[in-house]
Amino acid sequence: DDATIRAKLDAIKGQQQQQQATQVAGAASNPVRQIVQQGFDAMDAGDLERAGERFQAALAQHPGDADALGGMGVLRLKQEKFAEAVDFLDQAAKHGAGGRYRSAQNSATYWLLSEQASAARSAGNRVEARSLLERAIRLDPREPSAQVALADVMAEEGQYAQAEAAYRRVLKQQPDNPDATRGLVGVLAAQNK
Repeated sequence: DDATIRAKLDAIKGQQQQQQATQVAGAASNPVRQIVQQGFDAMDAGDLERAGERFQAALAQHPGDADALGGMGVLRLKQEKFAEAVDFLDQAAKHGAGGRYRSAQNSATYWLLSEQASAARSAGNRVEARSLLERAIRLDPREPSAQVALADVMAEEGQYAQAEAAYRRVLKQQPDNPDATRGLVGVLAAQNK
C-alpha cells in the first residue's frame, strides 16, 4: 500500500539525513575527516592531483583510515590505474569501510581483469585470457567490454558459433556497439553466412 511505502521511504530519508549530519559533525571535530572530505571535494571538482594530495595527507596522519584508503582507490580507478585501485580498495575494506566502496572495488577489479586478459591474449595465452574474462563477466554481466573480448577469443579459437552467439548477446543489449558489430561481421564471414 502507498502509505506503507511512503512511510518506509520517509524513514530511509530520515536515516540518510541523520548519517549525513553525523558525518558533517564528525568531520568538524576530526582533522583527518576534514582532510579526507577535502580530498573527496577536490575529486568531485575534477582536481585529481589535489584529491591525491589530500588523501595522502590523511594517510600520513592515520595510515589505516578506511575513507582515505577508499578515496585513493576511487582516485586510482578514475586514473585507470586498476591494480593500485584494487589494492587501496581492498585495504579500505580491511580497515572497516564495509560496503561503502564495494561498487568501486568491483569496477576496479573488472577492469584489472580485462587488462590482464588483454596482456595474456597478446602473449598468446588464450586459455588464461578466457579465464580472466569469464571472471570479469561474472563481476559485471552488464558491461559489454569483457563479453566482446571473450567473443574475440572464441573467434580466434575457431569457435565461430559460440562467438556469434556472444556478439549477438552484446548487440541485443547495446545495438550500436562497434566492436561487437565488427566481431559479428567477421565470424559470419568466417562461416560463409
